[in-house]
Amino acid sequence: MAPLNIFERAETRRMPNVGPHIRGTAWLLMAITIVVVALRFYARAYLVRRVRWDDWTMLIAVIFGIINTVLIQFSVDHGLGRIQRTIPDPADAIQAIRWEYIAQPFGTFAAVFGRVSLALLLLSIVGNKVWRKWVLWSLVYLQFVIGTVYVVVTFTQCRPLPRLWDKKVHGNCWNILVQRDVAYFQSSFNVVTDFILAAFPAFVIWELNIKKQEKISLIILMSLGVFAMIAAILKTYLLKGLVVTKNLTFTTAFIVMWYTIEQYFVMICASVATLKPLYKQIRGIPITRAGSSNPSRHYNSRQSVGLKNISARKMLSRSGGDTTLVSMAAGDDHVNGSQAEILPSTPSQSSDPENDIWKSVRITQIIEDDGRLPPREK
Repeated sequence: MAPLNIFERAETRRMPNVGPHIRGTAWLLMAITIVVVALRFYARAYLVRRVRWDDWTMLIAVIFGIINTVLIQFSVDHGLGRIQRTIPDPADAIQAIRWEYIAQPFGTFAAVFGRVSLALLLLSIVGNKVWRKWVLWSLVYLQFVIGTVYVVVTFTQCRPLPRLWDKKVHGNCWNILVQRDVAYFQSSFNVVTDFILAAFPAFVIWELNIKKQEKISLIILMSLGVFAMIAAILKTYLLKGLVVTKNLTFTTAFIVMWYTIEQYFVMICASVATLKPLYKQIRGIPITRAGSSNPSRHYNSRQSVGLKNISARKMLSRSGGDTTLVSMAAGDDHVNGSQAEILPSTPSQSSDPENDIWKSVRITQIIEDDGRLPPREK
């Protein structure tokens, strides 16, 4: 006799109703996520005064997550989490499966938009290395494409659609292995995405001109997505339940539990690093705000005489005997080092450079021998 799978063992041991655990976990994580994202918007809109695309993307993720949680609640009310034969009314079992299927697109895209938000955040600090941008943009597009394919396959596998959750309805469905294999692929890609997004900050942040202790702490904060990766791995493992049992109200409950944990972990972990301005406010450290003038970074003109081969002319202003950088762009190999603040992105005169996060930008500055700036190229 073949060994019992995890779901059959749970049924044999008369595992109690796991529905309340799903409900409690979903609502608790939803509440935590709402608080974290609300603090994110407070930090960005009020403290930094700059709300970016990654923030709005995260807001969309939260909205999808809330809708998913409400629909899962409907499913649990009808019996999700219970062994199907123990549900008194068979109609309730059908409704439990129906609401769970309806919730899937919202759960899928809650995680998609959460990952995209983190990718957009990382794009703001990767600098000018093209391959890094290609990797992140590829993840963004593939998240949308693969997530859409998964949803389409889920809702087109049965005709008519109600046969998806009620097998008494006359019609036809694809082989269940199709849905399982697509789900495996989508979940596996999510695991890969979470790994890349968790590992990426280590390479980027290590190049920043900040203290080593801050580098380590920021890498840890921006790599918390590894917890979402663990949840995605567990969910992927449990997908075998789609084909080893017909007890869907019980089997899919575990999958629902872990994809709910996954989606909220993605949102929370992608937002923690953006709370740095709030942390600075609590500690009484001056906060950087968008729209303020840059803190002066002085370069001695004598150190810059004779530098050649620039790809773009840099706008500079004079401050006493030195030269103050007003705006900057990537230059060629023979350059001076400068810095631009990230998280938030525009420094204020009152900010302390030692407590801000900076990324290195390579610039070239040309000063004539008499100390004058050369005329701008047309």
